[in-house]
Amino acid sequence: MNTKYTNPKEIINALGGSTKLGKLLGLTPQAIQSWKARGFPPHIQLNHAGLLRKGQRLAIKKIEQQK
Repeated sequence: MNTKYTNPKEIINALGGSTKLGKLLGLTPQAIQSWKARGFPPHIQLNHAGLLRKGQRLAIKKIEQQK
């Protein structure tokens, strides 16, 4: 992942927010919300790398459109 855009908050928001991502992963929105400050747990990074990369691409696109 490009470290310039790996802010978990941006990635979570790009994937639809804590509630939507929580439903996708079968977790509570509170668990997802905590990742905004703490970062993604290693097992989530490994098991859902494709989803996180998709979120990263969406976040990058959104940031570039704001320029």
